[in-house]
Amino acid sequence: MAGRSRQAALEEIQGAYLEQYKRIADYCSELLRANPGSSVTLKVQRSPDFEVEDQQQRLNNYCIFQRVYVCLAACKKSFLQCRKFLGLDVCFLKTPQGGQLLTAVGWDPNDQMLPIAYAVVEAETKDTWKWFLRLLIDDFGVDIIGKTTFMSDQQKGLLPAFDEVIPGVDHRFCVRHLYSNFRKKFSGLHLKQLMWRSAKATHWKEWEKEMQIIRTINVDAHRHLNAIPPRFWSRSRFNFHPKCDTIVNNMCESFNGAIVESREKPIVTILEDIRDETREERQISPNQPLQHPSPTQPNLGPGPHHPQLGPRQSPPEARHSNHHHQRRWVQPAPAKQPGLSPSATNSHFMFLQES
Repeated sequence: MAGRSRQAALEEIQGAYLEQYKRIADYCSELLRANPGSSVTLKVQRSPDFEVEDQQQRLNNYCIFQRVYVCLAACKKSFLQCRKFLGLDVCFLKTPQGGQLLTAVGWDPNDQMLPIAYAVVEAETKDTWKWFLRLLIDDFGVDIIGKTTFMSDQQKGLLPAFDEVIPGVDHRFCVRHLYSNFRKKFSGLHLKQLMWRSAKATHWKEWEKEMQIIRTINVDAHRHLNAIPPRFWSRSRFNFHPKCDTIVNNMCESFNGAIVESREKPIVTILEDIRDETREERQISPNQPLQHPSPTQPNLGPGPHHPQLGPRQSPPEARHSNHHHQRRWVQPAPAKQPGLSPSATNSHFMFLQES
């Protein structure tokens, strides 16, 4: 009896997961209707019978979901006003159908995480990363993406994808993940401190000094670190154009932690939770200053002094103005568009299929 009840419960749960895959195209169309200017790409694999002109009832017609990519219009506008720095990461989806989530997260002027784009794919491979990077180029242009600095955790297939799609692009490795691999072979607090000092060194002579100390302690540890080009992990070789000297990919890790519960939900619910999380990350507290679209804006702290409200609050009119500005920035007013079928193809919504 308990086994039958468990099986019935599993069928009911998995049925909900499968049912949402049937509505994924409708969700993409609705996402574009409510967020004009956004980019949504849905890729499916169709049965061979779709190529038959004379469709009959006996033909086996089906679509298999493969990938979906989303870049909201508000995120596009925000990234164009921020430092050209993107963190890339991937995480597993804990659903019966599996899959992985690719994310691109930026830094806003107040050093807060700014989700730019996300995609649900079948697996983390060189092909999926190439697909994701090409869509980023379609959204922002090759000039902007080509001058952007990327940070990653050495994901599988990402480096070959960079070489093919954006050759020569500036790229960094997360030092925390580099040290995670380093300590498996070379443990000890002293080596840990020396590695982090090498990564934080801002001049090449300082980097060489720390590396020589590592060499005197452990030649193999020095050889291991020296095999990784310092331009990937040391501030002494970083490009100054992005105006960002971070050596860890904490923004992507924070974003993945914020959606950890959503990764167990059905596909449409996952995408909607990520959209809500993206919108919430761009909300401004009434006590925060009005965001100015400048790539070098510092964190200004609380609003100006007000004789009645005190030094840590803004006047009522300022609170209303900030809130109204942020709502227009994050959630653009829906524009009335002509009818858009799930299989329509335009500059914003691409419905792809495997040949």
